This record gives sequence, structure tokens and C-alpha cells, in this order.
Amino acid sequence: MAGEEPIVAPVVASPVVEAPAAPAPVETVVAPAPTAPVEAPKHPSEIPTLLESLKAPGAEVAKVEIKPTETSAVEVKPVEAKVEVKPDGEEPKTEEPKAENAPENPIEWDTFKFEFADNVKPQDDKVAAFTEFARENNLTPQAAQKAVGYFNEAATAFVAEQARQQVQVWNDTRGEWRKQVLADPMIGGAGHLSAMGVVARVRDMTISDAQPGTPQYEKDAKEVEDFLRITGAGDHPAFLKMLYRAGARLDEPRQPTIPPSPTKNNGKRPSNSLYASK
Repeated sequence: MAGEEPIVAPVVASPVVEAPAAPAPVETVVAPAPTAPVEAPKHPSEIPTLLESLKAPGAEVAKVEIKPTETSAVEVKPVEAKVEVKPDGEEPKTEEPKAENAPENPIEWDTFKFEFADNVKPQDDKVAAFTEFARENNLTPQAAQKAVGYFNEAATAFVAEQARQQVQVWNDTRGEWRKQVLADPMIGGAGHLSAMGVVARVRDMTISDAQPGTPQYEKDAKEVEDFLRITGAGDHPAFLKMLYRAGARLDEPRQPTIPPSPTKNNGKRPSNSLYASK
């Protein structure tokens, strides 16, 4: 009809469909590469000294790089105490958590003996303190001994590491002495081999009074070898220069023998001679 507004059909908006969220990226866990064990250095008794080997210049003692081991953090969770709520007028009581390994029967800790490693020397006061700790925390002897076993392993590893470091430090010290020998103006440099030849000759002259190849000579030579390696004297520049000076003195030409002072009748025939004048 005229004058009436046209009827407009309502517009229905199409529903908006949201795309599904992309899955969170999965982190790739890379397992740490296993660390190679640290190679133990050679014992000083297994390394010949410079005086024994007489090697060419440039010989050095191999160094071992010590890498610190990584320790994983241990998460310690606190133990929550249970609180019992009582009606008004009564105080709440706190129930202490019971140890899971609490023994049913009392343990005679006074007669119990812990087992320690051979390289661990237990102290009586420390053992008594740990025994009291085990008693107060209701540990069984098996649990207490297990804790002592962990200590034995840690102590054994500590002693072995200390010994390894001491050997490495001593080997490095001998290596530094060899470098000083090679740089010394008397027995190093270009004349190192000839100087060490003089040193070796003095060594062979004074090593024993017995003939080479005899049991006594072999015994004396072994004692000298042990001395050189244990003390490191065979690598020390002062000891090698001392032997070199001794050899240089032996090589010095001897002065001519001076005849004794002439007698009183020098140039005259003795009176009792067959050719004496009558």
C-alpha cells in the first residue's frame, strides 16, 4: 500500500567458526652426552727420568685435563605434619610423622658395629654421633649401614682423586724441570746431547764398584734408578749440571809432572861409582 514502509527481511549473520588452536610445540629433550672418564696419569715410578732415557730435546710429560663433574640437584620435599582439630576448649595436637622404616623392636645400638671401607678410619666420636642420629630417627640397622655405604663410596672416590691429582702435579713438576734442562746454557741448547753424554759417562763410572752384568751391579743400578725416579733427581737441572761439572773436571788435561829438586851432587859422579876418579 502507498505510504507504508517496505518490509525488509532480517539479515542472519553466518556463525563464525574459530580455527582450532595450533598444538604447542613439543620440546625435544636431548640426553646429555656421556662424559668420558678422566684418564689416570702414569705413576712417577713408570716414567724414566731424563738422565736414564737421554731423549732428544722436546720431550715433555703429557698433561691431563681435569674436567669438573656435574652434579644433579636433588629436590627435597618438606614433610607436612598432620594437625588434629579438637572441639572448643581443647588444644590441637600435632601428630609427628612416623618414619616408614621405624623398627618394631628396640635396637641395641651399643653393640651394633658399622662396616667401613678399608681406606676409611672411623673416629669414635663421629660414629657415636651418627649412631645417636639413627636412634633418634628410628632407622633400622640396614638403613643406617646403607647411609654409611654411601659415605664409603664418596670417601673412596675422594681419596682416589686426591692421589691422582698428586701424581699429576709431580709429573708436571718433572716436566718443567726437563724444560729448564733443555733451555740451560750449560747442558741445554745445541750442545744438549753432547753434555748429556758426559753426564751419562759419569753416572756409569760411579753407579757401582762391580762389573757390569754381575748381580751386584744390577742391584746397585736398580737402587740408583729408584732414587732418580722417586726423587726426580734425574730430571733436575742442578743435579745434571753437577754431574756435568764432574765429567768436565775429569776431562781436563793433567799438568806435567815437575821433577823433584836436584840433589847436592847434581851433575857430579858419586864417590862410590865405578867410574869415580882415583
